Parts: sequence; structure tokens; C-alpha cells
Amino acid sequence: MEIKPEERWKKIKIQYRLTFLSAVIFGIVSQGMGMFNKFSYHDDMKRLFEVGHTYDLGRWMLGVLETIESKIYGMGHYSLPVVNGLFSIVCIACAACLIVDLLRMENEILCIFVGGIMTCFPVVTSMFGYMFTVHFYMAALLMGVSGAYLICKYSGWRTAAAGVVLMGCSVGIYQAFIPLILCVMLFSCIERLDREDDLRSWWKKTGRVAIAAAAFILFYFVVNQICLEAQDVELSEYMDVGSMTKTPFIQYVARAGIAYREFFRPQLQDAYFANIKFVYAVMVAVGFALASVLVIRRFRTGKCAAAVLTLLFLTVPLAVNFIYVMADPDKVHSLMVYAELMPFVLAAWLIDRVRLRRADAEKILTAVCCALLLFLNLMFCRYDNICYLKATFSQQQAISYFTTLITQIKSADGYTDEMPVAFIDAREIQDKALYEIGELSDIVSAPYDGVGEYLNDNNWLRFVEIWCGYRPNLVGEEEVADLPEVVNMPSYPDDGSIQIVKGILVVKF
Repeated sequence: MEIKPEERWKKIKIQYRLTFLSAVIFGIVSQGMGMFNKFSYHDDMKRLFEVGHTYDLGRWMLGVLETIESKIYGMGHYSLPVVNGLFSIVCIACAACLIVDLLRMENEILCIFVGGIMTCFPVVTSMFGYMFTVHFYMAALLMGVSGAYLICKYSGWRTAAAGVVLMGCSVGIYQAFIPLILCVMLFSCIERLDREDDLRSWWKKTGRVAIAAAAFILFYFVVNQICLEAQDVELSEYMDVGSMTKTPFIQYVARAGIAYREFFRPQLQDAYFANIKFVYAVMVAVGFALASVLVIRRFRTGKCAAAVLTLLFLTVPLAVNFIYVMADPDKVHSLMVYAELMPFVLAAWLIDRVRLRRADAEKILTAVCCALLLFLNLMFCRYDNICYLKATFSQQQAISYFTTLITQIKSADGYTDEMPVAFIDAREIQDKALYEIGELSDIVSAPYDGVGEYLNDNNWLRFVEIWCGYRPNLVGEEEVADLPEVVNMPSYPDDGSIQIVKGILVVKF
């Protein structure tokens, strides 16, 4: 007897259905502008038709996926907002369902929150600013969570091997997902310790999880080294990728202290802006209180188990902000802190798990926290859309600015379309008439900078080629920069900043 699709859907547990639908709906509301428009910020100006650096940044799986993609489609790579964006949201939704299942969450509203925050958290908006590769990053997210899910949920060497490979491949796409993977594993260990009475069995399972965590990191490094030798390349020094194993141990200890500080007093404004800091502080306080309740109750059944549970809770800040241990804290940016949403997820799990003696008090606490968490999702959605609003204005202003520049170049006396063009002091445009929208100055999430950053980006010329359709016959500025006529030229946009000197059209910024 054939089962209809709607019947299959109804057989799925309501918590998973709500989590998935919430992720998709909140994902479209928060990221819709990024999906249904085309923005080209920073790397996306240059990487419209490629995935960028792979093996030299330790992202060997990204290189493998690029090859697989070209084989499947039989054509090149493209930065496609709707296709890449929708695929990304589905990957996040699936990862959210796995987390809800692993933590055995039952409260339907809290499941809606988990699905929603995983797609509307501002880090996702930052990643959508790099549309040429966001679908691979979100595939990495799903791989990492799936691998942790297999390790924590099941026993047996086959599932363990599959989990290690999946997590290793995830890191092989984007190393910044390591903290998220560690959080999923840690939260699962906390959930099992709260649920199980057999501490020996818990230690045995947790030992396998710890071994798997070390194994997937080792797997990543081994495969990475093999790929580097096969491709005959060396690790780049970008973001200290090439010096990961050269940092002194004492420096890692200091970074761990920064990770704890960041948990209790977050400094990065990309995720903690406006009233978000207040909501975050409330959730940390609620989480601390409810975690204390769990520890006290566990203490009554076993002091050793309570001590271990306390230690696990104390490890949460380190796992959440482990990126500050992995990388130089001064270089941590928006795309690297996706794991910072996990304190909210842990708070949701604690609200779902802890049962208070007074039923009315429990209902009030749950209702207030659920309302606060859903409001948090709405705040993130609103912020995400403001980011895209800023992107819309900045990109249009940049197109207008460069279009005017092109018009002035072509209007120069004696200009021909074959004439060589030299740009002097490129990326140093300082136009006092350039309007930056002050109301959007508080939006600091990368890559959503103002029009000034657009004009002076290192890929600005590629932007002019693609978005303005202008590709002149370029010559190096060294050919004319030292000529007296050029030295005495004013800077653009002043009159005389565009001149023809010895057969070369010179634009001096």
C-alpha cells in the first residue's frame, strides 16, 4: 500500500517538523533579501565564478566539492543567491532537527526557537555576504552536526568512523565550525549525564565521544597534509592558518581566558548589539540558575556525578568561544563565531528539561523565557534585514559613483577606447561629498560596510568590470606615477584629477 507524502510528513515527530519549518520560515524572513537580490561585497566581487582559496587555507574538502560540483553540472561555478541560499537554509534546518533530537527537546515553542535562531543568527547573514561559497559552508555545518550526532547517538565502530569522517570533512571546508561541533558533543554529554543513573556507562560513552573528537581533528590534519603534498602547495599565513601548530602553549592558555571573558562580557558587536546584550545576559542568568538546579538534584543521587556535571557546565564557555583559542582573538570576525548561538540553545534545553516543584512557577518561567527567546529571533531577523538594507544602498551608491567616474574618463579630450588607463593611488578615494548613511553606521557585521569600503576594496576594479561593464586597457601606475605632470595633479574628484599624459589616461585618487 502506497503511503502518501502528507502521511509520511505527519509520521515525523511534531518537534522535528516545527524545528524544520521554523528554520525555513525564519530563514526566508531573515535572509530573503540576500536570496532574492544580488550583492557583491569583498570576495564576492572577485569570486563570482570560483570558490576562492581551498587547499592553501587548509580547506581541502572545499577543493574536493568544487571538483565534484563541476563534474555534476558539467560547467563552471557561479555565485547564485536563490539556489545557494535555499540550499543553505535547508542544510541549517536539517542540522537544527538533529540538535533537537540529540538533546531530546519536547517543548514545541522551544523547538521553534532553536530552528529559527540557527537561520536568523547574524553570522548566517555574514556568510550570505559571500554567496559564492555559502552553500558549501552550510553543507559543512550539516556535516559537522551529523558527525557529532552519529558519535553521540549511536555505538559501533562503523557509525563512529562515519562520524569522524563527516566532522573531519566539515572542518576541511571551514575550520571555524570546530567550536560548534564541540558544543554539540558537550551538550549531548550533559544531557546524558542528567538522564542516566549508570555513571560507569556514561563514562564509557563519553570516553568514545572524547576519542572521536580527537580523531576527527587528527583525520583533518592527516588528510590536509596529504592534499598539500598532492597539490604541491603550502599553507597560507592568512588568519595564521600556517602557524596553527607553532603557537606557544602559554599563548593558548591566555586565549582560553579570553574565551571565558567573551562568554560573560561579549565584546564582538556583530552578534550582541542593541538590546541583544540584555537578552543574552538574562539567558545566561536563567541558564546558570537552571544548571544549578540540575547539579543540586544530581548531588542528591551521587556526589561524583554532580561534580562531573558541574565541570561540564564550566566547560561550556570554552567550547562556545573556542575560536578565540584557535585563532588570534584580534582577528576573529563575524563569519567565525557561529557557535556563539549555542548558549541560547543550551538555555532552551535547560528550560525544557528542568522541572520545578511548583507547577505554576514552572509554567510562568517557561512562558516568559519562550516569549523572550522568540522575541530574540525577531530582533535577529530585523537586524539581518537592516544589514541587507545597508548593502542595497552601499552597492547602488558604488555603482553610481563608478558610473560617474567612467563617464568622466570617456569625456576626457582626446580619449579613445584603445587608450591605456592608469589608476594612481587606487583604493585611496577620499571624496568629502560621498554620503555615508549615519543611521546605518551601527551595522558592523562583516562584510556589510559602507560605500567607502566598497570604493576602496581590493577588488574594486573587478566590481567596475562586472557591475558597470567597463574594462579599460590598464597599465601599471609605476609607468607614470613619478612624472612631474602626474605628481602635481590633484586627487579625484577635483578638477584636473583625470588627464591624458604622454598618451596614457591617468586617474589620480
